[in-house]
Amino acid sequence: MTGKSEYMTSRKVVFVAAMLLLASVVVAVALQVTTLQVTSQPPLAKSLNSLNSSGKFPKAPLHRLYVYPRAVFRTVKPGSDVEVKVTIKNVGNTTAIVKPRIVQSNYYFIMTGNMPMPESWVRISPKSVKLEPSEKTEIDLKLSVPNNTSNGNYFCLIALTNDTVNLPYSPYTPFTPKYLYTVSINLEVRKPPDVVVYPTYLSTTVLKGKNKTLKIYVKNSGRKCYSMNPVLESPEYFVSDYTKPLTKDMVSINAPKLIPPNSTVVVNVTLKGLEEGRFSGRIDLNINDTNLEDYNQKVYVTMTVVTPPKTAYVREINVSNLSELKVKVTVNDAGTYSEVRLISPDGKIVKPESVTESVYVSRVKPSFPVPIKPYAVYEKTAGYTASSEGKTYEFVVVKPENGVWKVSVKTISYANIEIKKIY
Repeated sequence: MTGKSEYMTSRKVVFVAAMLLLASVVVAVALQVTTLQVTSQPPLAKSLNSLNSSGKFPKAPLHRLYVYPRAVFRTVKPGSDVEVKVTIKNVGNTTAIVKPRIVQSNYYFIMTGNMPMPESWVRISPKSVKLEPSEKTEIDLKLSVPNNTSNGNYFCLIALTNDTVNLPYSPYTPFTPKYLYTVSINLEVRKPPDVVVYPTYLSTTVLKGKNKTLKIYVKNSGRKCYSMNPVLESPEYFVSDYTKPLTKDMVSINAPKLIPPNSTVVVNVTLKGLEEGRFSGRIDLNINDTNLEDYNQKVYVTMTVVTPPKTAYVREINVSNLSELKVKVTVNDAGTYSEVRLISPDGKIVKPESVTESVYVSRVKPSFPVPIKPYAVYEKTAGYTASSEGKTYEFVVVKPENGVWKVSVKTISYANIEIKKIY
Protein backbone atom coordinates (compact mmCIF):
# COMPACT_ATOMS: atom_id res chain seq x y z
CA MET A 1 0.00 0.00 0.00
CA THR A 2 2.78 2.37 0.86
CA GLY A 3 4.37 1.87 -2.56
CA LYS A 4 1.04 2.46 -4.31
CA SER A 5 0.43 5.64 -2.27
CA GLU A 6 3.86 6.99 -3.11
CA TYR A 7 3.23 6.20 -6.79
CA MET A 8 -0.11 8.07 -6.79
CA THR A 9 1.48 11.03 -5.01
CA SER A 10 4.29 11.23 -7.56
CA ARG A 11 1.72 11.16 -10.41
CA LYS A 12 -0.18 14.06 -8.82
CA VAL A 13 3.04 16.06 -8.50
CA VAL A 14 3.87 15.47 -12.16
CA PHE A 15 0.30 16.42 -13.24
CA VAL A 16 0.35 19.64 -11.17
CA ALA A 17 3.79 20.57 -12.57
CA ALA A 18 2.60 19.95 -16.13
CA MET A 19 -0.50 22.12 -15.61
CA LEU A 20 1.63 24.92 -14.15
CA LEU A 21 3.99 24.71 -17.13
CA LEU A 22 1.08 24.81 -19.60
CA ALA A 23 -0.45 27.80 -17.83
CA SER A 24 2.85 29.69 -17.96
CA VAL A 25 3.14 29.01 -21.70
CA VAL A 26 -0.44 30.24 -22.32
CA VAL A 27 0.23 33.42 -20.33
CA ALA A 28 3.48 34.04 -22.20
CA VAL A 29 1.80 33.59 -25.57
CA ALA A 30 -1.06 35.87 -24.54
CA LEU A 31 1.38 38.53 -23.40
CA GLN A 32 3.31 38.24 -26.66
CA VAL A 33 0.14 38.50 -28.77
CA THR A 34 -1.00 41.53 -26.74
CA THR A 35 2.40 43.13 -27.19
CA LEU A 36 2.31 42.50 -30.94
CA GLN A 37 -1.18 43.98 -31.22
CA VAL A 38 -0.11 47.10 -29.40
CA THR A 39 3.21 47.62 -31.19
CA SER A 40 1.78 46.88 -34.65
CA GLN A 41 -0.45 49.95 -34.36
CA PRO A 42 1.51 53.06 -35.41
CA PRO A 43 1.93 55.74 -32.71
CA LEU A 44 -0.13 58.22 -34.73
CA ALA A 45 -2.95 55.79 -35.41
CA LYS A 46 -5.02 57.00 -32.48
CA SER A 47 -4.96 60.59 -33.70
CA LEU A 48 -5.46 59.57 -37.35
CA ASN A 49 -8.38 57.22 -36.81
CA SER A 50 -11.69 58.90 -37.34
CA LEU A 51 -14.13 56.71 -35.45
CA ASN A 52 -16.58 58.86 -33.55
CA SER A 53 -17.69 58.27 -29.98
CA SER A 54 -20.21 55.63 -31.04
CA GLY A 55 -17.48 53.64 -32.79
CA LYS A 56 -18.92 54.22 -36.27
CA PHE A 57 -17.59 56.05 -39.29
CA PRO A 58 -19.07 59.52 -39.92
CA LYS A 59 -21.87 59.86 -42.45
CA ALA A 60 -20.94 60.65 -46.04
CA PRO A 61 -21.25 64.28 -47.15
CA LEU A 62 -24.49 65.34 -48.80
CA HIS A 63 -22.81 66.83 -51.86
CA ARG A 64 -22.60 64.66 -54.96
CA LEU A 65 -20.42 66.03 -57.76
CA TYR A 66 -19.34 64.80 -61.17
CA VAL A 67 -15.74 65.89 -61.88
CA TYR A 68 -13.79 65.42 -65.12
CA PRO A 69 -10.86 65.04 -65.44
CA ARG A 70 -9.81 63.78 -62.02
CA ALA A 71 -6.15 63.46 -63.05
CA VAL A 72 -3.98 65.36 -65.53
CA PHE A 73 -0.69 63.99 -66.91
CA ARG A 74 1.52 66.09 -69.19
CA THR A 75 5.10 66.09 -70.42
CA VAL A 76 6.28 69.66 -70.97
CA LYS A 77 9.48 71.59 -71.50
CA PRO A 78 10.62 74.49 -69.32
CA GLY A 79 9.00 77.79 -70.26
CA SER A 80 5.77 76.23 -71.50
CA ASP A 81 2.15 76.61 -70.38
CA VAL A 82 -0.56 73.98 -69.91
CA GLU A 83 -4.25 74.85 -69.87
CA VAL A 84 -6.82 72.45 -68.45
CA LYS A 85 -10.59 72.79 -68.21
CA VAL A 86 -12.24 70.88 -65.37
CA THR A 87 -15.96 70.16 -65.71
CA ILE A 88 -17.97 70.00 -62.48
CA LYS A 89 -21.66 69.09 -62.28
CA ASN A 90 -23.82 68.97 -59.18
CA VAL A 91 -25.65 65.64 -59.41
CA GLY A 92 -26.94 65.80 -55.83
CA ASN A 93 -29.92 67.56 -54.28
CA THR A 94 -28.06 70.16 -52.17
CA THR A 95 -26.27 73.40 -53.05
CA ALA A 96 -22.49 72.98 -53.35
CA ILE A 97 -19.82 75.65 -52.97
CA VAL A 98 -16.79 74.99 -55.20
CA LYS A 99 -13.62 76.69 -53.93
CA PRO A 100 -10.58 75.19 -55.72
CA ARG A 101 -7.31 75.35 -53.81
CA ILE A 102 -4.00 73.50 -53.63
CA VAL A 103 -3.49 70.92 -50.88
CA GLN A 104 -0.25 68.97 -50.52
CA SER A 105 0.89 65.79 -48.79
CA ASN A 106 4.52 65.31 -47.86
CA TYR A 107 3.90 61.56 -47.56
CA TYR A 108 2.98 61.40 -51.24
CA PHE A 109 6.24 63.02 -52.32
CA ILE A 110 8.29 60.74 -50.07
CA MET A 111 6.64 57.59 -51.43
CA THR A 112 6.67 58.53 -55.14
CA GLY A 113 9.81 60.65 -55.37
CA ASN A 114 7.89 63.45 -57.09
CA MET A 115 8.56 67.06 -56.24
CA PRO A 116 5.85 69.42 -54.97
CA MET A 117 4.64 71.81 -57.63
CA PRO A 118 5.09 75.44 -56.52
CA GLU A 119 1.78 77.21 -56.04
CA SER A 120 3.11 80.09 -58.17
CA TRP A 121 2.85 77.78 -61.22
CA VAL A 122 -0.91 77.34 -60.82
CA ARG A 123 -3.61 79.86 -61.63
CA ILE A 124 -7.24 78.91 -60.96
CA SER A 125 -10.28 80.71 -62.33
CA PRO A 126 -12.87 81.30 -60.97
CA LYS A 127 -11.95 81.19 -57.28
CA SER A 128 -15.43 80.27 -56.09
CA VAL A 129 -18.62 78.96 -57.71
CA LYS A 130 -22.02 78.23 -56.24
CA LEU A 131 -23.65 75.19 -57.83
CA GLU A 132 -27.33 74.43 -57.43
CA PRO A 133 -28.59 70.90 -58.11
CA SER A 134 -28.19 69.90 -61.80
CA GLU A 135 -26.03 72.96 -62.52
CA LYS A 136 -22.69 72.60 -64.31
CA THR A 137 -19.59 74.79 -64.47
CA GLU A 138 -15.99 74.80 -65.70
CA ILE A 139 -12.83 75.60 -63.77
CA ASP A 140 -9.85 76.86 -65.77
CA LEU A 141 -6.40 75.73 -64.65
CA LYS A 142 -3.35 77.37 -66.17
CA LEU A 143 0.02 75.85 -65.33
CA SER A 144 3.10 77.92 -66.16
CA VAL A 145 6.50 76.22 -65.95
CA PRO A 146 9.41 78.70 -65.60
CA ASN A 147 12.31 78.62 -68.08
CA ASN A 148 14.86 77.69 -65.42
CA THR A 149 12.95 74.65 -64.13
CA SER A 150 15.05 71.52 -63.60
CA ASN A 151 14.07 68.23 -65.18
CA GLY A 152 11.82 66.12 -62.99
CA ASN A 153 8.28 65.11 -62.06
CA TYR A 154 6.12 67.68 -60.28
CA PHE A 155 2.79 67.07 -58.54
CA CYS A 156 0.03 69.01 -56.87
CA LEU A 157 -3.45 68.16 -55.64
CA ILE A 158 -6.33 70.62 -56.06
CA ALA A 159 -9.27 70.20 -53.70
CA LEU A 160 -12.51 71.51 -55.21
CA THR A 161 -14.69 71.55 -52.09
CA ASN A 162 -14.46 71.07 -48.33
CA ASP A 163 -16.09 67.64 -48.57
CA THR A 164 -13.83 65.27 -46.67
CA VAL A 165 -13.97 61.86 -45.07
CA ASN A 166 -11.73 60.63 -42.28
CA LEU A 167 -10.40 57.14 -42.82
CA PRO A 168 -8.69 54.74 -40.40
CA TYR A 169 -4.94 54.49 -40.72
CA SER A 170 -3.48 52.31 -43.47
CA PRO A 171 -0.35 52.48 -45.64
CA TYR A 172 -2.56 53.62 -48.53
CA THR A 173 -4.39 56.40 -46.65
CA PRO A 174 -1.70 57.60 -44.24
CA PHE A 175 -3.19 61.03 -43.72
CA THR A 176 -6.58 62.46 -42.90
CA PRO A 177 -8.81 64.11 -43.82
CA LYS A 178 -9.21 62.85 -47.38
CA TYR A 179 -10.79 65.25 -49.84
CA LEU A 180 -13.50 63.64 -51.94
CA TYR A 181 -13.45 65.93 -54.96
CA THR A 182 -9.94 66.63 -56.24
CA VAL A 183 -7.92 67.05 -59.42
CA SER A 184 -4.35 65.72 -59.38
CA ILE A 185 -1.79 67.46 -61.60
CA ASN A 186 1.26 65.51 -62.75
CA LEU A 187 3.85 67.34 -64.87
CA GLU A 188 6.96 65.66 -66.24
CA VAL A 189 9.31 68.53 -67.07
CA ARG A 190 11.95 67.65 -69.64
CA LYS A 191 14.15 69.95 -71.66
CA PRO A 192 14.14 68.66 -75.28
CA PRO A 193 17.43 66.98 -76.20
CA ASP A 194 19.63 68.36 -78.97
CA VAL A 195 20.32 64.83 -80.24
CA VAL A 196 17.80 62.55 -81.96
CA VAL A 197 18.49 58.88 -82.78
CA TYR A 198 16.70 56.97 -85.56
CA PRO A 199 15.82 54.15 -85.71
CA THR A 200 15.89 52.71 -82.22
CA TYR A 201 15.12 49.18 -83.44
CA LEU A 202 16.96 47.14 -86.08
CA SER A 203 15.74 43.78 -87.35
CA THR A 204 17.04 41.82 -90.33
CA THR A 205 17.78 38.40 -91.79
CA VAL A 206 21.37 37.45 -92.63
CA LEU A 207 22.50 34.45 -94.66
CA LYS A 208 24.83 32.10 -92.86
CA GLY A 209 28.42 33.01 -93.67
CA LYS A 210 27.42 36.46 -94.96
CA ASN A 211 27.40 39.97 -93.48
CA LYS A 212 24.84 42.77 -93.62
CA THR A 213 25.34 46.42 -92.64
CA LEU A 214 22.53 48.50 -91.16
CA LYS A 215 22.61 52.22 -90.40
CA ILE A 216 21.69 54.31 -87.37
CA TYR A 217 21.27 58.05 -87.96
CA VAL A 218 22.17 60.51 -85.18
CA LYS A 219 21.25 64.17 -85.66
CA ASN A 220 22.51 67.02 -83.51
CA SER A 221 20.31 70.09 -83.94
CA GLY A 222 22.01 72.04 -81.13
CA ARG A 223 24.96 74.40 -80.98
CA LYS A 224 27.12 72.09 -78.86
CA CYS A 225 29.34 69.20 -79.96
CA TYR A 226 28.53 65.88 -78.28
CA SER A 227 30.58 62.73 -77.87
CA MET A 228 29.45 59.19 -78.66
CA ASN A 229 30.85 55.80 -77.68
CA PRO A 230 28.61 52.91 -78.86
CA VAL A 231 28.83 49.67 -76.87
CA LEU A 232 27.09 46.35 -77.50
CA GLU A 233 25.01 45.09 -74.59
CA SER A 234 23.54 41.60 -74.29
CA PRO A 235 21.46 41.60 -71.10
CA GLU A 236 20.23 38.29 -69.77
CA TYR A 237 16.58 39.07 -70.53
CA PHE A 238 17.36 38.74 -74.25
CA VAL A 239 17.90 35.02 -73.76
CA SER A 240 14.86 32.77 -74.23
CA ASP A 241 13.92 29.40 -75.69
CA TYR A 242 14.07 30.81 -79.23
CA THR A 243 16.48 33.76 -78.89
CA LYS A 244 20.18 33.84 -78.09
CA PRO A 245 22.19 36.90 -77.06
CA LEU A 246 24.24 38.76 -79.66
CA THR A 247 27.96 38.43 -78.98
CA LYS A 248 30.77 40.84 -79.85
CA ASP A 249 32.10 38.58 -82.63
CA MET A 250 28.71 38.88 -84.39
CA VAL A 251 28.54 42.70 -84.35
CA SER A 252 30.92 45.33 -85.67
CA ILE A 253 30.15 49.00 -84.91
CA ASN A 254 31.75 51.83 -86.87
CA ALA A 255 30.82 55.27 -85.51
CA PRO A 256 32.37 58.72 -85.22
CA LYS A 257 33.42 59.79 -81.75
CA LEU A 258 31.94 63.30 -82.09
CA ILE A 259 28.59 64.67 -83.28
CA PRO A 260 29.23 68.23 -84.51
CA PRO A 261 26.57 70.95 -84.11
CA ASN A 262 23.80 71.07 -86.76
CA SER A 263 24.87 67.82 -88.38
CA THR A 264 23.80 64.23 -88.93
CA VAL A 265 26.24 61.36 -88.48
CA VAL A 266 25.86 57.70 -89.38
CA VAL A 267 26.60 54.67 -87.20
CA ASN A 268 27.24 51.57 -89.31
CA VAL A 269 26.31 48.29 -87.63
CA THR A 270 27.60 45.18 -89.43
CA LEU A 271 25.94 41.92 -88.45
CA LYS A 272 27.76 38.65 -89.17
CA GLY A 273 25.87 35.42 -89.81
CA LEU A 274 28.19 33.05 -87.99
CA GLU A 275 25.59 30.43 -87.07
CA GLU A 276 21.92 29.75 -87.64
CA GLY A 277 19.40 31.04 -85.13
CA ARG A 278 17.76 34.17 -83.80
CA PHE A 279 19.94 36.61 -81.87
CA SER A 280 19.06 39.77 -79.95
CA GLY A 281 20.98 42.49 -78.20
CA ARG A 282 21.16 46.21 -77.62
CA ILE A 283 23.57 48.97 -78.60
CA ASP A 284 24.06 51.76 -76.08
CA LEU A 285 25.27 54.80 -78.03
CA ASN A 286 26.51 56.56 -74.85
CA ILE A 287 25.80 60.09 -76.07
CA ASN A 288 26.62 62.75 -73.47
CA ASP A 289 23.49 64.86 -74.09
CA THR A 290 22.09 64.97 -70.53
CA ASN A 291 18.60 65.78 -71.84
CA LEU A 292 18.51 62.66 -74.02
CA GLU A 293 16.70 59.94 -72.10
CA ASP A 294 18.59 56.70 -71.65
CA TYR A 295 15.99 54.64 -73.50
CA ASN A 296 16.14 57.01 -76.51
CA GLN A 297 19.78 56.25 -77.20
CA LYS A 298 19.64 52.48 -76.86
CA VAL A 299 19.04 50.66 -80.14
CA TYR A 300 17.59 47.15 -80.01
CA VAL A 301 18.98 44.71 -82.58
CA THR A 302 17.50 41.41 -83.75
CA MET A 303 19.26 39.20 -86.29
CA THR A 304 17.94 35.98 -87.79
CA VAL A 305 20.61 33.85 -89.47
CA VAL A 306 19.40 31.35 -92.07
CA THR A 307 21.00 29.00 -94.57
CA PRO A 308 19.80 29.59 -98.16
CA PRO A 309 18.03 26.55 -99.63
CA LYS A 310 20.14 24.42 -101.96
CA THR A 311 17.20 23.26 -104.03
CA ALA A 312 14.41 25.31 -105.57
CA TYR A 313 10.71 24.77 -105.94
CA VAL A 314 10.08 24.28 -109.68
CA ARG A 315 6.72 24.69 -111.39
CA GLU A 316 6.58 23.51 -115.01
CA ILE A 317 4.38 25.23 -117.61
CA ASN A 318 3.56 23.52 -120.89
CA VAL A 319 3.35 26.16 -123.62
CA SER A 320 1.87 25.54 -127.04
CA ASN A 321 1.05 28.36 -129.44
CA LEU A 322 0.34 30.98 -126.76
CA SER A 323 0.08 34.66 -127.60
CA GLU A 324 1.24 35.69 -124.12
CA LEU A 325 2.45 34.16 -120.87
CA LYS A 326 2.32 36.01 -117.56
CA VAL A 327 3.91 34.75 -114.35
CA LYS A 328 3.67 36.63 -111.04
CA VAL A 329 5.51 35.48 -107.92
CA THR A 330 4.92 37.25 -104.59
CA VAL A 331 7.35 36.66 -101.74
CA ASN A 332 5.57 37.45 -98.49
CA ASP A 333 8.57 38.71 -96.51
CA ALA A 334 11.07 40.79 -98.46
CA GLY A 335 13.45 40.84 -95.52
CA THR A 336 14.41 37.17 -95.97
CA TYR A 337 16.34 35.47 -98.73
CA SER A 338 14.52 34.91 -102.04
CA GLU A 339 15.55 33.95 -105.57
CA VAL A 340 12.86 33.93 -108.27
CA ARG A 341 13.51 32.90 -111.91
CA LEU A 342 11.60 32.18 -115.09
CA ILE A 343 13.47 29.76 -117.38
CA SER A 344 12.66 29.19 -121.07
CA PRO A 345 12.67 25.72 -122.71
CA ASP A 346 16.17 26.35 -124.07
CA GLY A 347 17.52 27.21 -120.60
CA LYS A 348 17.57 31.01 -120.84
CA ILE A 349 16.74 33.03 -117.71
CA VAL A 350 14.10 35.67 -118.41
CA LYS A 351 14.38 38.96 -116.55
CA PRO A 352 11.26 40.10 -114.71
CA GLU A 353 9.23 42.82 -116.40
CA SER A 354 8.80 44.53 -113.01
CA VAL A 355 9.63 44.08 -109.35
CA THR A 356 7.14 45.64 -106.96
CA GLU A 357 7.92 46.18 -103.29
CA SER A 358 5.03 46.10 -100.81
CA VAL A 359 5.33 48.75 -98.13
CA TYR A 360 3.13 48.99 -95.04
CA VAL A 361 2.75 52.57 -93.89
CA SER A 362 1.59 53.80 -90.47
CA ARG A 363 1.01 57.37 -89.36
CA VAL A 364 3.34 58.66 -86.64
CA LYS A 365 4.62 62.00 -85.47
CA PRO A 366 7.82 62.82 -87.41
CA SER A 367 10.80 61.98 -85.23
CA PHE A 368 13.57 62.68 -87.71
CA PRO A 369 14.04 65.68 -90.01
CA VAL A 370 15.15 63.88 -93.20
CA PRO A 371 13.74 60.98 -95.27
CA ILE A 372 15.57 57.80 -94.37
CA LYS A 373 14.98 54.69 -96.46
CA PRO A 374 14.01 51.96 -95.88
CA TYR A 375 13.04 52.96 -92.35
CA ALA A 376 10.89 56.04 -92.93
CA VAL A 377 9.25 58.14 -95.62
CA TYR A 378 7.71 61.54 -95.19
CA GLU A 379 5.18 63.79 -96.85
CA LYS A 380 5.22 67.57 -96.61
CA THR A 381 2.35 67.87 -94.15
CA ALA A 382 2.58 64.68 -92.13
CA GLY A 383 5.03 62.01 -91.03
CA TYR A 384 4.86 58.28 -91.63
CA THR A 385 6.92 55.21 -90.88
CA ALA A 386 7.10 52.41 -93.42
CA SER A 387 8.27 48.82 -93.43
CA SER A 388 8.90 46.61 -96.43
CA GLU A 389 6.96 43.37 -96.11
CA GLY A 390 7.09 41.72 -99.52
CA LYS A 391 8.16 41.78 -103.19
CA THR A 392 6.31 40.82 -106.33
CA TYR A 393 8.17 39.64 -109.46
CA GLU A 394 6.12 39.85 -112.66
CA PHE A 395 7.22 38.20 -115.91
CA VAL A 396 5.54 38.92 -119.25
CA VAL A 397 6.53 36.93 -122.35
CA VAL A 398 4.88 37.73 -125.69
CA LYS A 399 4.59 34.76 -128.10
CA PRO A 400 6.52 32.43 -125.79
CA GLU A 401 8.53 29.59 -127.26
CA ASN A 402 6.71 26.27 -127.35
CA GLY A 403 7.88 23.75 -124.80
CA VAL A 404 8.26 23.42 -121.05
CA TRP A 405 8.84 26.68 -119.16
CA LYS A 406 9.93 26.58 -115.54
CA VAL A 407 9.25 28.86 -112.57
CA SER A 408 12.08 28.44 -110.04
CA VAL A 409 11.67 29.79 -106.50
CA LYS A 410 14.13 29.65 -103.60
CA THR A 411 12.93 31.34 -100.43
CA ILE A 412 13.08 31.15 -96.68
CA SER A 413 9.60 32.63 -96.38
CA TYR A 414 6.36 31.95 -98.23
CA ALA A 415 5.77 32.66 -101.93
CA ASN A 416 2.63 32.84 -104.05
CA ILE A 417 2.84 31.89 -107.74
CA GLU A 418 0.25 33.07 -110.29
CA ILE A 419 0.28 31.92 -113.92
CA LYS A 420 -1.83 33.45 -116.69
CA LYS A 421 -1.93 32.04 -120.22
CA ILE A 422 -3.38 34.17 -123.01
CA TYR A 423 -4.45 32.19 -126.06
